[in-house]
This record gives sequence, C-alpha cells and structure tokens, in this order.
Amino acid sequence: MLDTMNFFAKTITVALCLIWMSTVQAEEMDSITDLMQTLKTKTPEIKEAEPVKQQEIIKNYKKEYVLDWLVKPKIDVSATDMKTYKNPVKIKMTVLGSAGLVIKSDILKSSGSKSFDAKVIQALASAKIQPIQYADQTVIYELVHEFSVAN
Repeated sequence: MLDTMNFFAKTITVALCLIWMSTVQAEEMDSITDLMQTLKTKTPEIKEAEPVKQQEIIKNYKKEYVLDWLVKPKIDVSATDMKTYKNPVKIKMTVLGSAGLVIKSDILKSSGSKSFDAKVIQALASAKIQPIQYADQTVIYELVHEFSVAN
C-alpha cells in the first residue's frame, strides 16, 4: 500500500511539474510572439534633418550691440602728424566676438596723414573691445569707427 501511495505521489508531482512547465512555456511563447510582431511592424521613415545654413545661425544674434573698449588704442600723435592731418581716419575692424580682439583693420578713409593712419592701425593691434557675452568662439563681426586726433 505504501508503494502505491509513493507511486501515486510521484505521478501527481510529475503531472504538476508538466502542467507548470507548459504554462511557463506558453507565457514565454506569448512574449516571444509579441516581440516578433513588434519587430515586424513597420515604423514610419525618419527623414534626415536638413543642415542649418550659416545665415540662419547668424540671424539668431542681435543686429546691434553697444560695446566699449576694454583696452583703448593708444595713439601717440606727433607735430608732423598734426601738420598733415585733415579729418578723422575711418577704419573697418574685424573683431573676434568672444574675446574682443581686433584681428584685422582696414582704412576706409584716410585722415590725410599716412603716419597717423599707420599709428591707428598699430594701436588697434594691441587694443581690445568688450567681448560679446555668450558668443561662440567662432563669431566674428565687423564694425566701422572713426579715429580723430581728439579721441
């Protein structure tokens, strides 16, 4: 009788294990089926973003800034400069916005004194304009300024 009960208990245990395994396999199969369905589902095409043109980036900056000199240009005017000086020299400066460095200077209108004009260009090489806050390292701008004997 004991052998019959052991056999019966073993049979029930095996049956329960088989039932449990089939349930787990069915749940796993459902998960795998769902995953396969998701992978087979077509997704909408993603278009590549168009490159931003430099002109559009420049539009984001203000058109006008009020800036001052951090290091003013020092121009030593001689008596000879005063004799040939007729009017203020008009200079176009190219400035590195984030640092305020004058990286290039061009004379648009001479003062009449080549010596004075050269001294202005030389002084601008060591001058520094107030940097534009939060400007990118590559922002370069141009400005026109008149220098006279008075300033």
